Amino acid sequence: MSKQFLPGGKSELRTELEELARAKEKTAELCGRIIEEAGTSISLLHRGENSKSRHLVQSLGAKLKELDALVKDKPSLSRVSLVKDAKMEYVEASGFYSLVANGRIPSHRELGVEPDEFLLGLADLIGELRRRCLDAVRKSDYAESERSFEKMEKLYEFVWQFEYPKREVRGLRHKLDVDRRLLDDTRLILAQSHISLSFQKEH
Repeated sequence: MSKQFLPGGKSELRTELEELARAKEKTAELCGRIIEEAGTSISLLHRGENSKSRHLVQSLGAKLKELDALVKDKPSLSRVSLVKDAKMEYVEASGFYSLVANGRIPSHRELGVEPDEFLLGLADLIGELRRRCLDAVRKSDYAESERSFEKMEKLYEFVWQFEYPKREVRGLRHKLDVDRRLLDDTRLILAQSHISLSFQKEH
């Protein structure tokens, strides 16, 4: 049977597939580094090592640009969940540092991410604010604990606006359900700490 009906360009197809495989490998490696450094940056910030955290956040910004260049013109790579995860972690780390150091969270355009990546990262950031709040409670720094809790509430309300009622961002509803429980639990802990503080003052 004649093979003339088969498409041409076999060598080009093989070359493109090999290039895509190499790009996938590089993308996975770079995403892993971004996720790891984002976590380290957050941990440093919780320990009060702001300068080291800042340097890592700057490094993350450079890696994000490298990632964008790597997946440019490769739609199949830009949609890979690991790429989305890396960008969400970047939003969480950069947003947390900027909030602690500068008192504000950069916009998604400032960070160079898509709106869905931005909102999912902000939803995760609420958990870091809870940790900061509870650390302050343990140190008896009730003013800081209240400030952190207020930021948790306001950030939750901000993100919630983009979830209800349309549910346009996949996975956001689950994160917000978790955040809602974190808010309720943290509110209870703060109330108990205030009761304990009042009791100590009376005695």
